[in-house]
Amino acid sequence: MQLIEDIRKLPLKERVIDYNDVKVKIMYMDNIDSIVNNMTELDFGEDERFPYYLNIWESGTVLPAYFAGLETSAPFLNGKSVLELGAGTGVAGISLAKFG
Repeated sequence: MQLIEDIRKLPLKERVIDYNDVKVKIMYMDNIDSIVNNMTELDFGEDERFPYYLNIWESGTVLPAYFAGLETSAPFLNGKSVLELGAGTGVAGISLAKFG
């Protein structure tokens, strides 16, 4: 499959984000411009969206850091499900899932 082969060729880097006792490893693109500059109009698709999934957005690290800083779990979340609508590599959702 060509798509899988193309993904394997991407120059990815690893970032480890440390939230106290929880470490999260995320693979990301360090230089998005090298990909975007070679994209055609067809690659962008009809809605011409930028490939946000290639980047770790710093805002995605803030929410998990907040919860990691709490001395106890947030009681208002006990017994509840949470839907995190993120962008980029999904670092917020992945981190929060690792917290339990």
